[in-house]
Amino acid sequence: MNRVEQQIYPEQQVANTDSFQISVDDSMTLPELRDMDEKFAVFRTSHVGNHYPANLAWYGLGGRTYTYDRTINGVDNNYHPDMLIKNNAAQRLYGSSDQEVGILTTHARIENILQDSPVEIRLGMLALQLHTESLQSAFPYTIIKTHSDHIRDNQDVIDETITLLHNAGYSDQYRRCVNEFGEVSDIANPEEAIRKQGIYSVNGRDETGVLMSNEHNFIIYGITEALRTGNGTMYHLSGPDMVKYASSLSDRLGQQYTYLREKASFGKDLPEKIDMRIVPTAGARFVVRAALKDQLDALVDTYETHSIEEEIAQEQARAVFTDPDLSEEEKKLYAKRSREEKQVRILEFDSLIQANADIFTGIQNANFVSHYDHLKEDGVYVHPVIYEKPLSKLNAMYDTLAKRAKKLLKNRE
Repeated sequence: MNRVEQQIYPEQQVANTDSFQISVDDSMTLPELRDMDEKFAVFRTSHVGNHYPANLAWYGLGGRTYTYDRTINGVDNNYHPDMLIKNNAAQRLYGSSDQEVGILTTHARIENILQDSPVEIRLGMLALQLHTESLQSAFPYTIIKTHSDHIRDNQDVIDETITLLHNAGYSDQYRRCVNEFGEVSDIANPEEAIRKQGIYSVNGRDETGVLMSNEHNFIIYGITEALRTGNGTMYHLSGPDMVKYASSLSDRLGQQYTYLREKASFGKDLPEKIDMRIVPTAGARFVVRAALKDQLDALVDTYETHSIEEEIAQEQARAVFTDPDLSEEEKKLYAKRSREEKQVRILEFDSLIQANADIFTGIQNANFVSHYDHLKEDGVYVHPVIYEKPLSKLNAMYDTLAKRAKKLLKNRE
């Protein structure tokens, strides 16, 4: 633990830790969530780079989105900002696989012109520009802003927020800095580094500085969205990672939010409490290139039918085995026939899972359907089940299929 982490500031001893609550809510459908925006803040935070199927489903609804652009090539293995992914294959835009120092996405520039690209690529253009403009072109009616744009749109509020929190000792979680070349390095003492370099994107630091901590990203989105809507309840759509750790931040965020309500010039305009509900969307992956529509339809239809048939078969089995008028031999014959029928259903089911293997490969493999596929003439197909089921059921459905796919497709990844 470094010197700054050991120091206890008076403001940290008295703050209310219940004023910024984070919980998980998967009770609604994606369209229901989209339709609540404005009354409540409803937004997705993703990263700049290649956007995977679960994101495409939200963008297709016009859902508000902020793309985080403080990622590093070789580290961000969900969005792969140094790649362009289409046709289930990745081509390198900049950097190399053995690169020792990562480049912040805000600074990275294109080094390779790719063949058969669905968008114009120029040597030296910012990768951030390529990925952002292509995403907006793919979904022209969706509100998409980068993290940097969001900071600029709310610069006065964010400058004051981060300055107050730093002065109160809450910058102890700052861990990295960026130089003018976009090279990212670790820092040993946040207070000293901030005094010498400033904080990137705060108080006029536009090119270099210490990178804001993840908990302060939560704070600034909580505050700016509450100010936008006048409501402390908000729905923050999550990918596969955020939902795992977000709730653990509640206590520290509560301390800081209470302090800001007391000290910030805009504090009186903030609600008493932030109720941020993390919405897990990772199961919304039933998206394929349009040419593969029929086989995805068949998989989803068979899953639904298979589930119903299993319920019916179980009810029939209970009735048979509790029927006093049937002999043991008749029950054995029924059991044998049931096993054979079930095996036929499983074989059909497994063949469809294998035919739709693309939706079950890990996004870290950089071979998923991306927004660049959506820019092509035939585009992508989003199965209606993504919009029909509450996310609790949609995620459960995907998890069930993914577990089966893992056994069948061991050698694919």
